[in-house]
Amino acid sequence: MKPLRLDSTLIIIKGKALIIIKGKALIIITGKALVVIKGKALIVNKGKALIVIKGKALIIIKGKALIIIKGKALIIIKGKALIIIKGKVLIIIKGKALIIIKGKALIVIKGKALIIIKGKALIIIKGKALIIVKGKALIIIKGKALIIIKGKALIIIKGKALIIIKGKALIINKGKALIIIKGKALIIIKGKALIIIKGKALISITGKALIVIKGKSLIIIKGKALIIIKGKALIVINCSLMRCCLFKLPMTFHTNVF
Repeated sequence: MKPLRLDSTLIIIKGKALIIIKGKALIIITGKALVVIKGKALIVNKGKALIVIKGKALIIIKGKALIIIKGKALIIIKGKALIIIKGKVLIIIKGKALIIIKGKALIVIKGKALIIIKGKALIIIKGKALIIVKGKALIIIKGKALIIIKGKALIIIKGKALIIIKGKALIINKGKALIIIKGKALIIIKGKALIIIKGKALISITGKALIVIKGKSLIIIKGKALIIIKGKALIVINCSLMRCCLFKLPMTFHTNVF
């Protein structure tokens, strides 16, 4: 069929193909495919797929999927998922979840949870809780509580309380009280009072008084006075009076006193 010319428009029908040249625009319809070339833009509509090339940008629409390639950036929208690749950065948005991969770092935002993986470090933020895993160290911040696990050491900070577990040693600092458990030894510091329990020995320092209990012996130092109870013997030394008294305690002493 001969070409049909209308003003500046040229229409060519070749078999089932229709070619329209309008000014600088070229439209080709062949079967179910539509090709439009306008300036530097190329639009191809083939079946359910639409391809648009504009400058250096390429846009592909296939069904519900949209793919955009702009320079080195690639954007894919598939259903509710959005994927962006820009250089070495990959961003995925799926529903309420956001995943960012930057070099070796991975960031995941899922609902209220944020997960960051950077090298060997893992950071998780869930609501008010923060979890950090760095090498062999684990740090957990939950509300006002801070938990640190480093190798074999465990540190817990809850409000004003501090608990440290290092090997076999346990240290508890609660308000003004400090409790240390090391092996079989127990040390308690409360205000000005210090209590030490080592094996069967008990040492108590309260105010100006020192009390030592070792086996069956009891030693009390109060101010300038020294009291020693050893078995059935009682020794009192009053330094201010420079007196030393030795008493032989009766058999009933222990039951009466203790």
